[in-house]
Amino acid sequence: MKYSLIFLSLFVLFACTNNGQTTSIHSEQNERDLLLAEINQMEADHRSSEVLEVDSMKGVGMIEKYQSFVTNFPEDGMVPELLFKCGELSSGIRDYWAATKYFNDLHLKYPDHPLAEQALFLQGVCFLDLGQSTYAVQTFEDLRQRFPDGSYSEMAGDMIEMAIMGEEEYYESKFEKE
Repeated sequence: MKYSLIFLSLFVLFACTNNGQTTSIHSEQNERDLLLAEINQMEADHRSSEVLEVDSMKGVGMIEKYQSFVTNFPEDGMVPELLFKCGELSSGIRDYWAATKYFNDLHLKYPDHPLAEQALFLQGVCFLDLGQSTYAVQTFEDLRQRFPDGSYSEMAGDMIEMAIMGEEEYYESKFEKE
């Protein structure tokens, strides 16, 4: 009898614990799905807009949603794409420092992701937009070293040349050659 009570108590405890885990998993999935639905709606609203530039307030709102997803679901396969979108939007609203952070997070945490090379390139462009030519050159050199045969490697070489020469002198030298 004593063992039956212990067994029954353990069985009830296990059943309650297991049910809690299941509920937690379903709750997390529902939270993820809800957040994704909100993100999709914001993106659809943005795409339906005829304005090409990103409205700062809407851009910040989208970045916050993306960041919320990244924070709450760090192991999700969508995280690299959302980091990239955060970088693009930050750049679009001219918050270049934030953009460099998002692009940096993507290419360092997900070096084999298809967007890693582009993120590294755009990080360099943002450094140029900030007037940080030394960081830009380092970033473009890193890109050429990590992705020597990549689609952005040749452009990175041009960007290094531009950062060193200055934009005006670079374009003058390119047009003189033609």
